[in-house]
Amino acid sequence: MKRPATDREVKPKRNDDDQELTDADVAQQDGVDNAIFELVQQLAPDNADNIEWDIHWIGELRDLIQHVIVDVYHCCDEFEFYPYLDYPSALTEIEQIAGELDAKHQRRMLLMAHALLKEQERTEHVA
Repeated sequence: MKRPATDREVKPKRNDDDQELTDADVAQQDGVDNAIFELVQQLAPDNADNIEWDIHWIGELRDLIQHVIVDVYHCCDEFEFYPYLDYPSALTEIEQIAGELDAKHQRRMLLMAHALLKEQERTEHVA
């Protein structure tokens, strides 16, 4: 059983509004994720039909496998192994905007942004 087909929403790469994953990039991602899913099914053949596609555990295994392939054996770089788009964090965007303000307003904006992000993290952990 292969990964279910999905409508993939592709967002622009940082500082490059025209950047998106190519069909080859998406095929590479799908190939890696499918290989991991199939490996788990092969390692548990008696339960293979009960193993459901779940990107959370697939992603955890992908990170471990990527570490071995990219960092230990240097077979390819991170992007070649699993192409991705680089998104700026909310805090990075806020810091960039704050850089255009005077010092007094920069500090105030950054303190507010940090407080909002901490509150968001706290409520996500509670939920």
